[in-house]
Order: sequence, then C-alpha cells, then structure tokens
Amino acid sequence: MSSQMQARLAALVAVVYVLLVLGGSLVRIALTGDFFSLRLNFVQPVTWLVCILGLLIAWGIWRCYAWAWWLGLGAVCFQLYRFGSWVVANYSLSHLPGPNVLLALFLLLTFLLLLLLPGTRAACSR
Repeated sequence: MSSQMQARLAALVAVVYVLLVLGGSLVRIALTGDFFSLRLNFVQPVTWLVCILGLLIAWGIWRCYAWAWWLGLGAVCFQLYRFGSWVVANYSLSHLPGPNVLLALFLLLTFLLLLLLPGTRAACSR
C-alpha cells in the first residue's frame, strides 16, 4: 500500500470515529425517543471539541500536513488514555462495555496503527 493511501485511510478512520461520536447520540434518540439525552449530549463542549478536532485532523492528514499527523497522534493518545482510565475505574467482567464503546476503541487503535506506519509519517511531511 502506498504512503498516500495509508494517510487517506487514516483520514477516513478519523471521519468514521467522528460519525460514531455524533451518530451514537442520534441512534440512541431514534431507538429510545429520549430527547433529553440528545440535548445533553450536544450541549457538552467535549462532544463538539472531539468532532471539530477529528474533522480537522482528518482534513489535514488527507492533505498530508505534518501538523495534522502530530495533532492526530496527540489526540489519539489522549483519547486512549481516557479510555484506559475509564476501564481501570470501572473494570468488571459482570458489566462489559457496549458495542459502541468497543467500536470506538477499535477505531482509535486502528487510527494509531495507521499513523505509526512509516509510510503515513513520510506522506505527512508538508
């Protein structure tokens, strides 16, 4: 796989992660009809920060900017730290995380792996 293709795949994974963050709330509303939950999720600044940064990182990596690679690396490490601290605080085999949480974790790990490939780093050099 070419280095340009690796960078574009990483950008697509970032967009899918943003869609999961936003879409998870919308799917929950569609299934339960709990509009208070929707309002609560979209009022939180962290949700908007994750979405805006995710789209900015995806755009920058698609265009092969070095700043986007570094920002993406920092953002994915921070999100994995947040997941790890949550798992340590709430770990229980009787209460496993839902499929959306596991999908988000898989997307973050995939994004990190794609970023750390030498071809992606070489492609994001301008």
